[in-house]
Amino acid sequence: MRILEITSENNSIYKKLKSIKDKKGREQHGLFFIEGRRFVAEAIQRNVGIDILCMGQKYYDRFGQELVELYGDQLSNTTWVLLSDKLMDGLTDTVSDQGLCAAVEIPANKPVPTEGRQFYVLLDKLQDPGNLGTIIRTCHAAGATGIVLGNQCVDPYNTKTLRSTMGSIFALNIHRVKDLAQKIGEMRQDGYDIYAAALENGRPYTQLKLWEPEKVAIVIGNEGNGVSQEVIDACTGNVYIPMPGGSESLNASAAASILIYERIRQEI
Repeated sequence: MRILEITSENNSIYKKLKSIKDKKGREQHGLFFIEGRRFVAEAIQRNVGIDILCMGQKYYDRFGQELVELYGDQLSNTTWVLLSDKLMDGLTDTVSDQGLCAAVEIPANKPVPTEGRQFYVLLDKLQDPGNLGTIIRTCHAAGATGIVLGNQCVDPYNTKTLRSTMGSIFALNIHRVKDLAQKIGEMRQDGYDIYAAALENGRPYTQLKLWEPEKVAIVIGNEGNGVSQEVIDACTGNVYIPMPGGSESLNASAAASILIYERIRQEI
């Protein structure tokens, strides 16, 4: 196994790694950046495409040979790189990096299944990376099939989003669309019941049958404006979470978590 040692920030591979931390670079190379031993281990275990695997010098001195022995064959098409600790620090966002990072292939847009029992969370113009990451992680924990992201949603491969997912990004079907209302229409034609989290003409979430329909989805809207009217009009109906304390609204990821786990409660 050949390991390429990089000592200059002007190296083309290093520049590529730096570039994919921005959306433009991710789109150009079809890659996203992950860091940390747990995150990289999750990627390897999920057998996702790893284009570049980077080790800092301190990490390599302690664990490098073991990593090569464990995953050298599996990652034979991956470019293995050894960076000075200074160059590694220049790549990572965490205050104390773990000496391991990777460039991972952005998966192709996976189609929404039309057969069998399915549960999706659809997101309309969600902007906060932390909210998206938390929703992805919650969907994974609850056994949801996947997430559909409307055109104006935050990038799921944003580094802040990825940190919030704690590796769950690899476990879900992520489907991105240009027109969410149109996609909802297509999903309803395929037998999905789809409910927008919106107060107007809505039903309390405890009165909604989220488990009985074979294929069901909920829609969570923008943090400030909620679900857009165009998307509401495309849905089967609306659902709301009662707030007897008088608060105007819930955090988007909190609302999503309540609705996601209501489906689990109904199953139990």
